[in-house]
Amino acid sequence: MKCDRRRNAGTVVHDTRIAAGAGTQRHRCVPQLSVETRRPTTDRTGSKTLEHVGHHILKRRLAIGVNQTGAAKLLGTNASTLRNWETGRRKIEIRFYPAILRFLGYNPLPKATPLQNS
Repeated sequence: MKCDRRRNAGTVVHDTRIAAGAGTQRHRCVPQLSVETRRPTTDRTGSKTLEHVGHHILKRRLAIGVNQTGAAKLLGTNASTLRNWETGRRKIEIRFYPAILRFLGYNPLPKATPLQNS
């Protein structure tokens, strides 16, 4: 499969090397992955901007010194799912909220506001 350098610009690294002894060039494309995660903008002193429930879970987990596997067992899920919650990659299913509320000790969800009659 050939690589279109113009089309793949920015997504792959183009590595051109001289083949040993043959004197011909060969072209090899190496995919470049970029991963962006939304970590809470917190420092270890406690100042915080918690954007979603996963950030609350991460803050609590770090505060009590539990790893992701241990916290996941407490929450009734697995470590990869917990990682996705903490980074904001996945939304939390409603069935996990009772365990999350017990784990956190408070409700991190915003207060409900009544609808206004017009």
